[in-house]
Amino acid sequence: MNKESLNALAFERLKKDKLAIFSLLFIAVCIFLAVFAVVLSPDSTPMANEMHIELSTKKPLSKVLFLETPKEEINQKPFFESIFFGESLSINRIPIESFSIIKGGVTYFPYESEIQREYTGSYEIRDQIFWLGTDRYGRDLLSRIMHGIRISLSVGFIAVFISLIIGISLGLIAGYFR
Repeated sequence: MNKESLNALAFERLKKDKLAIFSLLFIAVCIFLAVFAVVLSPDSTPMANEMHIELSTKKPLSKVLFLETPKEEINQKPFFESIFFGESLSINRIPIESFSIIKGGVTYFPYESEIQREYTGSYEIRDQIFWLGTDRYGRDLLSRIMHGIRISLSVGFIAVFISLIIGISLGLIAGYFR
């Protein structure tokens, strides 16, 4: 007589179904992305909500230069809160077309503008690739999708939890009163 447990038999049967294994791995990756969305996404602001209207509806793999200047006030959140919910940027990010370095600062052309501007003070020039493009408000779509996974999974878990409570309650009542 074979003394394998029901769990072992179910796992053996699961391993034979390639679609089920792929689905299980996909759900595991989605859960991982949902938990670490803020850390892994290019936009780590709360709800991935950094907007640049001038960058609206950019195509996937678009590369844009940004002039980053420090903000005056910086509100630091606790470490774990900033990891799970994000935090406001401590810099101003301005999308630019081109720039030239001057003494003590930089002159630049804002994105899709012909007006040259000048900034003096500390700054950094960085480029960002929008892997999936941007939406109509200029927000990074990859970051928005990662945060959307978090919301979708939480709605699913809440719905299952509510149905579990209702089902157990009705089952107990039905079992008690026959």
